[in-house]
Amino acid sequence: MPYNKKIIERTVIVFILLCTLPFIIFERDRIYTSETYSDGLPDQDSEGMLNYMHYRYNLHNPVLAETEDGVVYSDYFDINDEEFVKSYYFLNNETLKEDYKGIYEQENQALKEEYKGNYVEERPFYIYERVEKVDEITEPIVSLEKYGLPYIEFVDHQHLMIENSQIDLAIDLKKESADRELELLTEEDNRIDIDLISMENNIYQIEIIEMLSNNETNESYLFVDGETGEYDLTASDIEPYQEWLTSEENKELREAIPKADEESGHLYISQHHIYDNDEKEIVDIEHKDLLSEDGRFVYIDGNQDDVGFGKQEIQTIDDYLKGRNTNDRSFNLSSKVVTRKMTFSNLAHMNDLEISYFTEDFILYEFSLGVFISKSDQTHLIVEFKDNDPDPTVYINRIN
Repeated sequence: MPYNKKIIERTVIVFILLCTLPFIIFERDRIYTSETYSDGLPDQDSEGMLNYMHYRYNLHNPVLAETEDGVVYSDYFDINDEEFVKSYYFLNNETLKEDYKGIYEQENQALKEEYKGNYVEERPFYIYERVEKVDEITEPIVSLEKYGLPYIEFVDHQHLMIENSQIDLAIDLKKESADRELELLTEEDNRIDIDLISMENNIYQIEIIEMLSNNETNESYLFVDGETGEYDLTASDIEPYQEWLTSEENKELREAIPKADEESGHLYISQHHIYDNDEKEIVDIEHKDLLSEDGRFVYIDGNQDDVGFGKQEIQTIDDYLKGRNTNDRSFNLSSKVVTRKMTFSNLAHMNDLEISYFTEDFILYEFSLGVFISKSDQTHLIVEFKDNDPDPTVYINRIN
């Protein structure tokens, strides 16, 4: 009968759909297969991992120069009564690798054992922590001239002495700030922090911070030409600093500021600001977006408590400033692949995927994993791009 024939046809169709549904779901998850998912940690010798470990060992200390063998850092001032003497140190790449080699291997092995379902009683939990013993493996730099570093000393709460093989300056900061109507060195008892934060082509950028009694600060930048001895002082607030940057008189001194884009000349001001060299203004990075550590790239929607899985987009700073709809990097993060690898369960869900470190080729995420109402401790994803490969490797690190 026609009626029975229709029922049979519909039943067959439903049966086929039910049989193919798991494959449809599986294929839906496979939209992320251009990314490789791996247990454990990236290769210890990878450039991205080495740069991250430098960051972790030297958090907040400015990088002044890089060589094939290692990195030159600016250390904090040594305090001796009322005198401050600037110090520097060198961290050798091989020394750094050797220091974290053993604990790195333990961490990696522990992660892999957990993926096999084996209980790991003691974990190093070390790779993601700030290292307090950096002074034990670094080399204090005695020969400043070797790296083009200036001798800097702050005396009697007023004079900044700057010296190299070509210049010998004694700058009266109190007078210079008064001449420029800057709020600086306002009280004798206020603490003063002075740091060399960048240098390029023998030009120095020195940050001067006065700690006020109300917990606020007065901040200024001193730019010094290490060849001619020319210098200038400016407030670091956006409006006066922008005016200083746009002045042609300061074009040479401006060379000390790190470039966010070599071709366009955009300058890295802070983790939230870029100097747009085309528009001649300091631009705020949108609060929802995240600037890379070197200021050269922007992770769209990356500065959030939960960036979410799915498509991730990274732009060059020039494309970002010009509003172009183009990406330097584009990849997907699959929550289903991650949760299945970690729990072998479709019931798990990721919570609060947050970026804690971002460069063009290496991104570290922190998140927690939940099953029903339970919630795991801190967990990590590492996305690493290797050898200009457009498709990254995603490393999954379950901590507990």
